Amino acid sequence: MLANLIAGVLVFLLYYWSETIFDFALFCWQRVTYRREIHEASQPETPSLRLDELASLKCYWVRAELASNPNTPSLHLIALASSFPGAVLENRAYPLVLFEHPDFFTRLGGEFWSYRGLPRELISFAVNHSKYEIRSMVALNPSLLFSEKTSLLKDSVARVRFWMAERLSWGEVRACIFSTDEQCRAAVAHLKKCIWFRRLSRDRCVSVRVAVIGNPWFKRMRSLQRKLASDPEPQVRAKLAIERSTPTALLELLIRDSHYLVRRAVAGNFATEKSMVDGLLDDSDCRVRFVASNRSLQAGEISKETLDRLLSDPCVTLRRGNSAETCEHCPMRQESNL
Repeated sequence: MLANLIAGVLVFLLYYWSETIFDFALFCWQRVTYRREIHEASQPETPSLRLDELASLKCYWVRAELASNPNTPSLHLIALASSFPGAVLENRAYPLVLFEHPDFFTRLGGEFWSYRGLPRELISFAVNHSKYEIRSMVALNPSLLFSEKTSLLKDSVARVRFWMAERLSWGEVRACIFSTDEQCRAAVAHLKKCIWFRRLSRDRCVSVRVAVIGNPWFKRMRSLQRKLASDPEPQVRAKLAIERSTPTALLELLIRDSHYLVRRAVAGNFATEKSMVDGLLDDSDCRVRFVASNRSLQAGEISKETLDRLLSDPCVTLRRGNSAETCEHCPMRQESNL
């Protein structure tokens, strides 16, 4: 009985920790097998040509020693910086690498920028960097100050705002919700950990009310959805109309909206029923008819009579198939952005 229990525990550990056990065994094997190479990689007196050869080895211990060796060629240090950021930053040759390669930081990956021990000046440099890729990678760093996090929440690139918002704690989300900064409130309104969606649905800022519609808790609240369906701003109603979770009863209400943005969003919603999309083929605005016709064509659910009518439509948007154009019969020429 005891032997079966022990065997069962061993099988459990091997099944769930097999990868960890394999990595540990591989590290031990490499430590013994590459003892000479590890020693050479740790010596500053080792010639650069030999260090080039050692850099091609797939041994963790050799690469770790190379990252600390001041005689390692700069290109290899750049390649090792993502895997061993602490060792490269403490390397005596680090200032020389910066001098030789001014674009050093633009070559690094997320492992470097998310390193917990990254110096404060480097974090500040990355937060204010001109390239959004670096700003999005440093958003994963656990050592960011709250002021730096709020700066990234107000970034002009949506990807940076998304990555930063996903890393916030409950307390930081609450601080953003009750902040006077509209951009901070809008950046966290869609998060699942944001449970203050009722407050945000009444926010005076349009972008906040638009963002809260994507909140998973808000999607379950039919009363709040009906309230925003009559919001005075068409951007809010259009965001609600494009959401797949919006009930059919609300879509039937929004399909009769006076603003073309809302009707176009209903036509572009893949949860909209075919009968409702067909009704929008006769809409007064060509941009709504264009989206509705595209939906019908993509689904293969358009009749020959309807296709002939669309081909003879007075709107050049439908005839040319270019959604950016509007014809002279359109009531609105200025395209609004959601």
